[in-house]
Amino acid sequence: MKPLQPERLSPLIAGVAIAVACVLAGSAITFNQSAVHWRENINDSHYYAYCGWRVAEGARPYLDVWNNKPPGTWWLNGLGYRLCGPGRQRELLICSAALAVSILGFIAVARTAYHPSLWPLALITACVLLTQVRFECGGNRTETFVVPCEILAVLGYLRWARSARWGWLIFGGLFAGAAPLFKQSGFAAAGACALHLLWSQIMAHVGCAPDAPRASRMAGGASRTHPTGARWWVPWIVGGVSAATLPLLTALILASQGALGEAYFAVSKFNKAYFAVSDATWLNLRGPLALYARVVPPLYGVLALAGVGAVLAGSSAIRRRLSRSRRPTCQSEPEAQARAVDATSSNRTPSGVVVFWLWLLAAFYLACVGPGRQPYHLATTLAPLGLLALYPLHWLLRGNSLAQRIAAHPSFAGIIAVYVYVLCALGADSVVAAQGCWASKPHWYALQRRQPAA
Repeated sequence: MKPLQPERLSPLIAGVAIAVACVLAGSAITFNQSAVHWRENINDSHYYAYCGWRVAEGARPYLDVWNNKPPGTWWLNGLGYRLCGPGRQRELLICSAALAVSILGFIAVARTAYHPSLWPLALITACVLLTQVRFECGGNRTETFVVPCEILAVLGYLRWARSARWGWLIFGGLFAGAAPLFKQSGFAAAGACALHLLWSQIMAHVGCAPDAPRASRMAGGASRTHPTGARWWVPWIVGGVSAATLPLLTALILASQGALGEAYFAVSKFNKAYFAVSDATWLNLRGPLALYARVVPPLYGVLALAGVGAVLAGSSAIRRRLSRSRRPTCQSEPEAQARAVDATSSNRTPSGVVVFWLWLLAAFYLACVGPGRQPYHLATTLAPLGLLALYPLHWLLRGNSLAQRIAAHPSFAGIIAVYVYVLCALGADSVVAAQGCWASKPHWYALQRRQPAA
């Protein structure tokens, strides 16, 4: 599929748009950070900050300080301590940076998968969903750092699938390998990309290449090669090596400190025991579903948009298949060209939608089967959910830009208003959750004043 080209904007309009976008993103991050660090469920955040302080002062992970999570969050907190010293500012620095990367990555993924003119709505979606205080987004916890890694992993994969440039696959692989360094279950995005690549190569091999990504068509069949001479297995090697680079480097660092064995026990064996004694299970999901059903009502509007997108994508796929089955064996040259144009129509379901659904389902499943299920475990599902909510708008654009569609059909502005209303309702719920955090600030400060100086 030929990439959709963004409209050319004058330098002045582009500069104003960027400035407004920065103000909106900065305001969302400021709102989130002003509340989420003063929530009631703060134990994990304080412990990660403590571990980061100890590591920055020379303590060895899993030997001098212990936790059952991978060391990524400790090292990141240690970096914040080195840059900012003790105090709340180190948490504000690393968590604000993670949110900024998540928002920028979300917009880049949306521009890659959908029409580029949808980026303002992608920005609003990211600012509302990825800073949701109800799910403790932006807190000093593992999910805050898993989310940007997974977003950038999907970005690299989709850019590679569209352009066949290996640098993007390496980029995505590196961040796919970085996500599990913050939490053991941080491989939902990597698994989604791997499944999509396998599916694309199978489709290319059996002759369904027009619907497969460009890179997958080029490297899909056993008898086909990439323009650089690569075979079907090369993406797996390149992506696998890239994804394994940071975990292997982490293992070497821990081994040099004599902590590799202890790290394996904490991250793997201990968590297996933790999993066994809790009510976590791989198959029986009735308990987790009942638990999460009480916390997802604020997301009903976004879930409805994603559901509409699934119906639209399914109907488009059925129509394409029926049109192929009815295609006449003999066609004139103009008819063949018209069908070729229709086959590459921008209204075809983007391959990214399949990745987003796989990503969402994998992230939700991992949130369900893990022990100690809490609402913040759903934070990793918000990015794919937001991307899926944008698809109905892309479908309705029918290859036109947002401005062109509104100019041609002013009623489309009403659809945009409904979309924004759904996001405003979700944002209002986040404000309600933030008010509880703001109300608890005096108590936290009073407790801090009663503590002895370090």
